[in-house]
Amino acid sequence: EGHFQKILDNEVQALKNACLEVYGNRPLPKITFVIIKKSHNTRFFAYDGQRITNMAAGTVIDTTIVHPRQFDFYLNSHAGALGTNVCSYYHVLYNEIGFTSDELQQLTFWVKKKKPILIRKEKENFIY
Repeated sequence: EGHFQKILDNEVQALKNACLEVYGNRPLPKITFVIIKKSHNTRFFAYDGQRITNMAAGTVIDTTIVHPRQFDFYLNSHAGALGTNVCSYYHVLYNEIGFTSDELQQLTFWVKKKKPILIRKEKENFIY
């Protein structure tokens, strides 16, 4: 999370510069930039009164434990096969499109569940 400002300053600006280069004088596309973290120590469980289980696919946690003033949430996008499911943590750094929480949560769930090829996970190996 300490890298977020550097990512915002460098990556978003580079994306905007690339858009300027490609689009020229035409209207530029709006950008929403989201960091997706799978490597964290936060785990969630469901309790049905008798046993603890993994949460259902599509479960979103966007209150109480998330940052009170930032646009972030946890999303469990798939059913667990073995062991404990690890929800992805989504942190919206830049939202020029103006997605609401519900809209972005639904979009990310659909993309991750239906089109996993569109999501590319990388380790946080940023060098600045």
